[in-house]
Amino acid sequence: QGTKHLEKDNERLDLQKLNLRAGEKAMSLAAFSIATSYLKVGIDMLPNNHWEKHYDLCIKLFSLYAEAKYSMCHFEEVGRVAGIVIKFGKSFQDKQRAYATLIKALGVENRIEDAIDISFRALSQLDVHCSISLPDKSVVMNAWSEMKRKLEAMSDVEFLGYKKMSESSNIAAMKFLHLLILYTFLSKQDYLPIVIIQSMQLTLNHGICKESCVALASCSYFLCEFQDFKGAEHIGRLAIGVLENLKAKEYLSQVYICTYGGIFGWIRNLKRNLEPLMLGYQIGMQTGDIQHAMFNANCAIKVGIASGLNLKELERSIKKFGKEMIEYKQTTVYTQMQPMAWAVSDLIHSTDENNMERNSLLKQAVETNSLVVECDMYIFGAFVAYIYNNYDLAAYLVQKRRELEKKMSRKSFLFGLIAFYDGLIFLALAHKSSQFEWTAE
Repeated sequence: QGTKHLEKDNERLDLQKLNLRAGEKAMSLAAFSIATSYLKVGIDMLPNNHWEKHYDLCIKLFSLYAEAKYSMCHFEEVGRVAGIVIKFGKSFQDKQRAYATLIKALGVENRIEDAIDISFRALSQLDVHCSISLPDKSVVMNAWSEMKRKLEAMSDVEFLGYKKMSESSNIAAMKFLHLLILYTFLSKQDYLPIVIIQSMQLTLNHGICKESCVALASCSYFLCEFQDFKGAEHIGRLAIGVLENLKAKEYLSQVYICTYGGIFGWIRNLKRNLEPLMLGYQIGMQTGDIQHAMFNANCAIKVGIASGLNLKELERSIKKFGKEMIEYKQTTVYTQMQPMAWAVSDLIHSTDENNMERNSLLKQAVETNSLVVECDMYIFGAFVAYIYNNYDLAAYLVQKRRELEKKMSRKSFLFGLIAFYDGLIFLALAHKSSQFEWTAE
């Protein structure tokens, strides 16, 4: 009987390993529902005390199952499964994938500050420290200048032939840092340049990995803040080169939103960026990076507004992607899109019926430190107010935006459109009253 019982245990173990391999294959083909089914069967077959008996298998099954559930936007289940791995994992290395998946799920649900805090704690386990107390700005700018100098000194060929990162702890740190880039942009912006610098220092000191393309693209995007378009273009092209060389398709949507939604919007016709941004959306959907897919769609709408696309066409896109964002539970990016959605609706229908929703969103943005959402509400609100000749309201919203920008490490320029409208609003009020004063900052 003991022999038969052992044979059954071995058969069951073989089946579980087979389900794991099938789940891995399905994930590689972006067949997330099928992957979930295989992995669930493997987990359900586990015996009592499975964490003691089959620890390595459990780590792989549960970690991959959490990733599959994330790709299917089942975020509550992600939290439950990731929690199991974090509880039973014996080392931080074994818990890394679960932590990364949990952080992404929190980010999607607009729990940005929770995602940032867990990311910082994870990085400290990898000996990469992001101090809660920010360093002096001069220290950050000196580190930024040094990093930029090193990048500019390297030719495209030299950088793309750079050594590959091999140390597993450095690669793991890059994975957490690349998540932090988005979240610190959305909320704790003072940390954004620090996170980019740390990502680039790891790359320059230890070699290139797939996540380096995201670090480079983010660096390019940030340089547009200083109107360093030559440097931003050079580093942006390096990002695309690393993306292609390392076949890092899973990061294409992140690289494209920073480059085609960043530097290339400044140096070429805006409308030429719409197609790459929509490719970023499509690839993100295919690879399970739904959040960045939707951010590409959101950016395409913003570029469409800036480049003067037909408002009815924009409204159709907003409704289409808004429906998808709700379907895939993409709370963060859906919230990001609302200021544009209301502006387009107001311009088409000449109504102002969303005041209650707007006030609610503004209150939420302030409470959750959602700087980008709050800023966009002032930006697009000012555009609409000016177009409808409500110059006092437009000026008030501009001043509110300028006050908020003092808290932001990267202001929004919208490819020059914001400065253009600021000028129009200033002139309108100057014509209206000689007492009007508006000092540049």
